Amino acid sequence: MQRKTLITGTIVALACAAIATALWTGLSINPMQSLHPAVPAPYLTIAIDRGSITRVINASGTLNPVNVVQVGTQASGRIVELYVDFNSKVDKGQLLAQIDRSAAQADLEASLANLRKLQANLSLYEAELRRSAQLIAQGYVSQSEHDQALERRDGARAALEQQQATIKRQQLNIEYTRIVSPVSGTILSREVAVGQTVQASFSAPVLFRIAQDLRQMQIEASIPEADIGGLTIGQRVEFSVDAFAERSFTGRVRQVRNNYSVQQNVVTYSVIIDASNEDQVLRPGMTAYLRIDVDRRDQALRIPNAALRYATSQETTASAPSRGASTRPIYRLGADGSAQRIEVNTGLSDSAFTELRDTSLREGDTLIIGVRPASGFKGPKIL
Repeated sequence: MQRKTLITGTIVALACAAIATALWTGLSINPMQSLHPAVPAPYLTIAIDRGSITRVINASGTLNPVNVVQVGTQASGRIVELYVDFNSKVDKGQLLAQIDRSAAQADLEASLANLRKLQANLSLYEAELRRSAQLIAQGYVSQSEHDQALERRDGARAALEQQQATIKRQQLNIEYTRIVSPVSGTILSREVAVGQTVQASFSAPVLFRIAQDLRQMQIEASIPEADIGGLTIGQRVEFSVDAFAERSFTGRVRQVRNNYSVQQNVVTYSVIIDASNEDQVLRPGMTAYLRIDVDRRDQALRIPNAALRYATSQETTASAPSRGASTRPIYRLGADGSAQRIEVNTGLSDSAFTELRDTSLREGDTLIIGVRPASGFKGPKIL
């Protein structure tokens, strides 16, 4: 009895020592390993099926009003009144701001006084010309004196007309001190404040930016050259914004511009997308995340892209298919469990599936997409 107890204790001690060694070194522990012989690791497989394949272009762009008008000024001076602010609704011809008109008014009054003087001079020279005409008929003055009188009259008339033009320009300058809206819309930005001085000597400073209609917005997106060929005018676009992440908006491609830009060796083209904003929840400057369905196949015979990736990983560099090739290798699971290499013609592809064309494969055939990892639990190193 004591001998049996000793043998049992020895076996238990050896088992504990083996387990402790495994935990110490991190060796694999598979309690079923002694019950079943080792077998080769099976393949990971998936069956060919039919379904939809959609080629999608994902991009981002910035929302802006379709038409934004910059309101400037041709007059210089100090802002004395502001009648609108950010987000104000304005009508065409509405007064937005008033520039101090004191200097312009003083210049106009001086010009009006000079005009009256020139009018008096013209009257005097006209009277002299009439007397000269009478005297030359009687022979009391020479022809040269009469010509000089005529010249003085014409010079006074020209000076008067020049002064009248100056007055008209000064009246316009006074009118320019009234900043009015050229369109109906919404004030996006106000660049000035009361008391600020604006100077219009070389260029017209921008005082306001007005969005003509916020019910219509546009998105300017940059599309890579690899995807630009799939876009057409009028194509439907879905997009979302961070402010309403749960809501989907729609738009239409209005313009694919020929101008391009190169960033990090990637050529992109500007695409303009119109979007309706009747409820005006979309705001200028928001980032729009675009989804454009370029092409679609329904009930297409398709394989998972993982099958193509597995086949590519088995090929050597020399035999690997070139980028964009329509003929690709895949591996089918044979009846005997072996991997059979097959060349197939591929079509439309998306992020998950690729279309099969002109192939001997059928729906339900089993393809290899990887190798199942060996079973067993590798114990953690506790020390």
